[in-house]
Amino acid sequence: MRGTLYGEDGFPAFAQAWQQLKLDDAAGARETAREAGLLRAAPPEDSSAATLLSILCNDTSWPRAVASYKKDVRTDRRRYPLLGAFAANISPCAFWQPPLDKTVEITDDGPANVLIPQNTRDPATIESGAVDLRRALGKRARMVTVDGGGHGVYLTEGNACADNATTRFLLGGSLPETDEFCQAESGARTKADDPRREDALRKLRARQRLG
Repeated sequence: MRGTLYGEDGFPAFAQAWQQLKLDDAAGARETAREAGLLRAAPPEDSSAATLLSILCNDTSWPRAVASYKKDVRTDRRRYPLLGAFAANISPCAFWQPPLDKTVEITDDGPANVLIPQNTRDPATIESGAVDLRRALGKRARMVTVDGGGHGVYLTEGNACADNATTRFLLGGSLPETDEFCQAESGARTKADDPRREDALRKLRARQRLG
């Protein structure tokens, strides 16, 4: 369930599987998930999980007392019955070495070179956090908000407004004049073989080679 919420294209199969589970049709739910590509083999996920942990655990120091995680699990299981206990549970970060560098304070003192793309219904990095970041960066940043769900914005949800603004920034370093709000674009999800996606990636690779 958690993984499916990261992209809107999995919502229909996700809803169908839940309906099947309500009817005690576990086999049907598993088949629905399998056909929709929601059940993936474990090995390809290993590198992704390791990368995520290296970022999260190195960002800041985490609590080390196992008892504190037990308390948080009990509390969040009541508050957020779907995923709260999972999110509050202990992770490798509790046993990670302390970060080598001090946490960097986010301020508005610096160059104006930060673009923040954000979906309104992101299940992982919620919109309010992006708004707080935008406020803290002040004149240094612009925010491009998309009326959509899923965890990815650029070249993943097929929103031309957000894709174009981000491509201009990546290729030329230009920020929008003001913060932008991109309306939802019905049926515009960008597929892996979409020519527009491939063209944008081609331009980025060419720029990286020149740089």
